[in-house]
Amino acid sequence: MQDNTTITFWSGLRTIGGTIISIEHGADRILFDFGELFHTQRLFSKGKKIRAQRYTSDLLKLQALPAIKGIYSSHSLLDTPLLPFEESRQQTAVFISHLHLDHIGSIMHLAPDLPLYMTEEGKRLYAALHEINTPSCEQTPDRIWGVEPGERIRIGESIEVELLAVDHDVIGAAGMLVKTPDVKVAYTGDLRFHGIHREKSMAFIEEVKRFTPDILITEGTALREDSKLEPLLDYPKELRQENDVQEEVTTHLSGAAGAAFFNWYERDLMRLKILIEAAKAAGRQVVLEPESAYLAKQFHIPGLYLVYAPCDLSDELPLWESRLPDVKWITKNLLVQHAEKYFVENQFDRLFELLDFQLESSLYIHTNGTPLGPFDPDYDKLISFLESINCKKIDIFCSGHATGNHLQWLVEEINSPYVVPLHSFHPEKLQPAHGVRILPEPNETLRFTNGILQPQE
Repeated sequence: MQDNTTITFWSGLRTIGGTIISIEHGADRILFDFGELFHTQRLFSKGKKIRAQRYTSDLLKLQALPAIKGIYSSHSLLDTPLLPFEESRQQTAVFISHLHLDHIGSIMHLAPDLPLYMTEEGKRLYAALHEINTPSCEQTPDRIWGVEPGERIRIGESIEVELLAVDHDVIGAAGMLVKTPDVKVAYTGDLRFHGIHREKSMAFIEEVKRFTPDILITEGTALREDSKLEPLLDYPKELRQENDVQEEVTTHLSGAAGAAFFNWYERDLMRLKILIEAAKAAGRQVVLEPESAYLAKQFHIPGLYLVYAPCDLSDELPLWESRLPDVKWITKNLLVQHAEKYFVENQFDRLFELLDFQLESSLYIHTNGTPLGPFDPDYDKLISFLESINCKKIDIFCSGHATGNHLQWLVEEINSPYVVPLHSFHPEKLQPAHGVRILPEPNETLRFTNGILQPQE
């Protein structure tokens, strides 16, 4: 069967996250990614209890999950009028580009027997996050297929997928090359060209150029309403890079007289390495929460650090000591008494731990930790809490996303006939010089026929 590939853009088009796209050819189908939209959290804000047994069906009724046939189990659908996975005749698989919530946060709703693929490095991180009960990683790692970069996975008889490493602020991130009998699609996932491993993203671009895709689907996180783009791989001074993060953290810690805390994103393990080195240069020692120490141990993050037990883990201390036999622990009392010697991790869900410290002249460095920004409903809560205890908040971050100019360069360098920017509040700002830009609507299906991509009738 020829010339019948369709692409459906379910969500994640004019927002940050919730990216869900499907490509179908005949009886074969893939989806990528399967992220959570932040507005989904607002639907279940304080005062509303989630109905666990009806969670998937409730989200479908609220249109917070896409109504895709054949991917949800009958047990999850309950009375929702949608074809369940068990009755579908399609050969379907889901591919995950990386482990950020906006790309993986809804996989718990997928049928347990639906194949799920990600890079081998991504699977290792997922397994570690699962071990420490990280939200969005509740599914058993046994259901995940780990893929080595460049390995080609065939789904059914007609779809071939290749995952290729890119640089992002999480390990195991990948872009994708998708091939059917009549179309070739490249998907960037989330990537950047100013990170520690920018060579991965550069190599990805070269592979995409050799692949000569008919359609390029690219992230557009950095696009702004006032963006005026040039196709340049430029690195202006205001573009903060990871070495800048280290220097700025060291500077602030060196000038701090009191307690100092940090909030990082537990999936960005290279950032943790930088924070440990920055603290050392300022004459302080990093103190980690047990979950982060476990990740540091699993992924061999170098440097000296201590571990303390937050109040909510006091009953689980023997378990954590068995998980971390080779690290040095510090008591909360000692930590509080000599806070000026340390740089203490404090994740958002443990903000109340700060109340045990003397907070005069205290400092809270927010470095890409959750809540990530104003688009997250918890962000205002973080700001209000820190203001209420007179703890100074400083944002020191390095974006995991390509700049606007870098995105324009990417599009011109690949030069595909069709370009679909998404994962952006302003995808319309990315305009290829030669190809056709398409801005699909949610749930819109496009058909590729005789080299032309157009809405399905």
